Amino acid sequence: MLMESTGSPTATAERESPLATTPTLQSRRTILAGGLTAALAAATGMASAQQMLGKGRTGANLPGAKPPGGNGFGNSGNRFGSSGGAGVTNVGRFWTDVNKRLLRRVTYGPTQADLTELTTLGYDAYLEKQLNWESIDDSVCESWVSANCPRLQLSLLQLNQYQGPNSWPTMYQLKNALAYRAIFSKRQLLQRMSEFWGDHFYLNEKPYYGGVMDYYRGQRNLAMTTFYDQLVWSANHGAMMDYLDNRGSVAGSINVNYAREILELHTVTPASGYTEADIYEVANILTGWGTPSREGDPLHTGIFEYTDSAHAPGTRTVMGHSFPQSGKAQGDAFLTWLATHPYTVYNICSKLCRFFLGRDPDAGLLQSLGNAWGPKGDIKALLRIILSSNQMQKSVPKFKRPFHLVVGSIRQLGLYVNEPSGILNQIAEMSHEPYKWEQPDAYPDSFVHWSTSMVQRLNFGLGISNGQVWSVEWFDPAVFQNMSDPQRMDWINQKLFLGELPVSDQIWFRRYMKGSNSTERGRNALAMALASPAHQWF
Repeated sequence: MLMESTGSPTATAERESPLATTPTLQSRRTILAGGLTAALAAATGMASAQQMLGKGRTGANLPGAKPPGGNGFGNSGNRFGSSGGAGVTNVGRFWTDVNKRLLRRVTYGPTQADLTELTTLGYDAYLEKQLNWESIDDSVCESWVSANCPRLQLSLLQLNQYQGPNSWPTMYQLKNALAYRAIFSKRQLLQRMSEFWGDHFYLNEKPYYGGVMDYYRGQRNLAMTTFYDQLVWSANHGAMMDYLDNRGSVAGSINVNYAREILELHTVTPASGYTEADIYEVANILTGWGTPSREGDPLHTGIFEYTDSAHAPGTRTVMGHSFPQSGKAQGDAFLTWLATHPYTVYNICSKLCRFFLGRDPDAGLLQSLGNAWGPKGDIKALLRIILSSNQMQKSVPKFKRPFHLVVGSIRQLGLYVNEPSGILNQIAEMSHEPYKWEQPDAYPDSFVHWSTSMVQRLNFGLGISNGQVWSVEWFDPAVFQNMSDPQRMDWINQKLFLGELPVSDQIWFRRYMKGSNSTERGRNALAMALASPAHQWF
């Protein structure tokens, strides 16, 4: 158990489709990191490898892609189609069973117990159960979290009592809860959606740890509600206002960082055609949205505060839409408008499809999602469509990010975890430590970026199979005693691949396991299976 220690805007017409050419707007991330990223990609030649391995497009909507029609969800001019699956090699094609495909996407690592439950309930009933996570008894997992991560139960004011050296356990407990729940929670889809929103409305770790913890736990509780709820939670949280510098944005002296990111990342994207003038209008709308002074009132760090005297008065126009309200109501009206903007809907629906299906939505799927969005962006309604058996059958392989690979491997092997520090160390060695990405666009979700961690992935497989991951139960190779070669192979196949490892790979592993010390070779074969290409994709 973890122990506690005592400018002038220019209105532009609202667009129905993205710009035909690349927008001239540049974010801080583009300016600071774009050249280095391009150079590394060229040097490694991984861009073409991504296409060959079937990752398809994984980033923001590309310039020129348009959600056509008056509501943004027509049938013409959509450039996405089935591009995500174009050029797929044999990697991942052996995931043929649609039930097992669903389990791979809604869990961090499907187990035989998961498969039994899905088979018993049926595809749709299992999905509905995961969507309605509150009804799932997760008391065993949550009891561990309550006992070992007690600060998660504290209010933000209580968290702020911990200052200086006593502040670091707050983030330590938040990360431990994240990893433990990913492995042991029965509410697996909730955890996956928490990951999705954590990336989308990303907040970097900061010294004001209490605000960060409060931000992410609130975000998790809203993971299955609506997009509007997520947007409002983020915009009305002091940690986000502090992180993106809006706390110092006041009438006559605005800061555009948060205004830029709420348009570029959180909602409409540059494809909507907004201008620099629009960004300044948004910044003026959000003046006065901030936090109390940390210096003068450290116990209120991370708490949202609106100051009317800091708000710039006057009607503001963004992308041709006017907001005449005064005070905080002007910002509230702006958020409501953003939540149903066609380009916001297009952005979120496309991103959800890439997250769960590994591909961009075709015109028909996009139309269905647009119809299901509703007044606030009903997340459960969207997921019922995206995760339907029809769409899951058309999913394409995705490359596991390090967090997914590490927690999923431990989950599938059923290893006991004393506490997740050793697991988080493994993830950090692959440069995926939670909340550590510097920029507000969050860790990438692409083969191009994460393929550079293959050596660390191999070391992780060896460490798990040889009991060298601290705080994780030793894998006992005695399980392979008195097993024939086919039985050892079947054990590995069922544990890690739900029985779908290609025969060609099985033959290779069986050949390796032949020898004088079959038990030891079985353990080594497990290490190689954990690091194998088939286990890197889901």
